[in-house]
Amino acid sequence: MLLLHIPHAATAIPQAALAHYKLSPEALRQEQLKLTDWFTDELFTNGSQDERAIIFPFSRLFVDVERFANDADEPMAARGMGVFYTKTTFNPACKDSKPVCPARPPEATRLATTGS
Repeated sequence: MLLLHIPHAATAIPQAALAHYKLSPEALRQEQLKLTDWFTDELFTNGSQDERAIIFPFSRLFVDVERFANDADEPMAARGMGVFYTKTTFNPACKDSKPVCPARPPEATRLATTGS
């Protein structure tokens, strides 16, 4: 059996979380264009019974499931791109960059698991 992990193909952000984002809808869309692994869910799955795909249903701008949960263990957290993004790609060195993911971990966990 082949196990496929596809964490970044989705663009969905729970509606309840969108109101908390500091980015304009257009800036959020631009970030999604850059950070989504477009069509990897389609490219790497063929419906074979010999494969099992785990496809995360939400955008990494909501929560990045490939990061360490503890920012102290996650090298990208220093760039504002830990499990919960606080910086954007268009100006990563800017300390006053607007947060991308506003939700606190418990709230984001609840939204990721329930969608509301």
